Amino acid sequence: MKSTFNILFLVRKTNTKKNGESTVMIRITIDGEATEFSSKISIKADFWDSKTSKVIGRTKSALEINKSLELIRADLISQYYSLLERGGTVTPDRLKNSYLGIEEKENTLISLFDKKIEQKKLLNQSNIISKETVDKYICTRNKLIEFLNYEYDKDDIRIKDVRYDLIRSYEVFLLTKGKCAHNTMVRHMRYLKQVITDAVKSHYLLQDPFNGITLSSQRGKRKYLTEPELLKLLETTFESDLLNEAKDVFIFCCFTGLAYIDVKNLKESDIVQYADGKKYIIKDRKKTGNESFIPLLDVPQRILNKYENMRKEIKGLLPVRACQNMNIYLKEIAGLCGIQKNLTTHCGRHTYATLMLTKGVSLESVSRMLGHTDIKTTQIYAKILNEKVIGDMNSVEEELNSYKF
Repeated sequence: MKSTFNILFLVRKTNTKKNGESTVMIRITIDGEATEFSSKISIKADFWDSKTSKVIGRTKSALEINKSLELIRADLISQYYSLLERGGTVTPDRLKNSYLGIEEKENTLISLFDKKIEQKKLLNQSNIISKETVDKYICTRNKLIEFLNYEYDKDDIRIKDVRYDLIRSYEVFLLTKGKCAHNTMVRHMRYLKQVITDAVKSHYLLQDPFNGITLSSQRGKRKYLTEPELLKLLETTFESDLLNEAKDVFIFCCFTGLAYIDVKNLKESDIVQYADGKKYIIKDRKKTGNESFIPLLDVPQRILNKYENMRKEIKGLLPVRACQNMNIYLKEIAGLCGIQKNLTTHCGRHTYATLMLTKGVSLESVSRMLGHTDIKTTQIYAKILNEKVIGDMNSVEEELNSYKF
């Protein structure tokens, strides 16, 4: 679509000053958007021809004013094309500021990312998103700076210099030098895409450098503890109080299916005695807002009882440390228990799902307890169990097939 650009000089009789003169105003219109500002030239309104946008007459004063107005027009046209060459969308206000000598602030990739992070912090303060989500945006920002240092020997880059090849280079950097798994790379790229989309909508970029780039997550294998591994963990006591507390929180996740953030935010009001006389955790998931309906079993109840007199000290129902620290403790716990798995906080939720399905609880019930949006998500756990059956049977199939009949 062809851009429209127009400059108009006008005089309003209603804006007459004490000396009887009115200011000649400049109106810039670009693609239907307009702005007005003073030319700092004043004339008697009666001597102004609104059709030609000129002063009437051939007097020396009239000729000088008309010449000045033409010089203003020529200067504005020149600066308009200069701004087009510099890149970005030329708006009436941008052209006005350029003409008036108001320095144009250069938007950079990191400054726009910082703006996005500040927005996320406000959402966190209103409990709309978690602090962990804010931390992930900060992590992406830091990865970007690391990339710019490596690729361009810079800490930042002008937003208008962000192009398709830079996005692709960042993707490769994340997978290689950045040592990111595929899904982690996709998350970093999606956060960057949000910033780029904002830049396009704000006319800082004419085109989206993400055009033609597809970001697809890979379905990862859900790690979970087998029943013998879970029993081993239950029976083990550590010398470190920190490890024992981390174990208790993890076991609580294994027997409730709650995600780390939902355990951290767990309140006494979330635990309800239902019509059947038993206690249930009824709580909306932080991630999706879906309600979880979880029977409170004996093991998690005993863990809650253990910390009942420490709630003021630990500022919650359980001693939940920062997620990063929890994962560090869990790795140490796995090593001490001889569990050859990379334990994380979310492994507890997966353990609960597979344990319930193994014990014969229906998919529908497990889905309700986990607060899943779609039962297809729960079916992933059933598929994991099917694959385990196939793997287990492969080890004995040859022996069984050798039997004579």
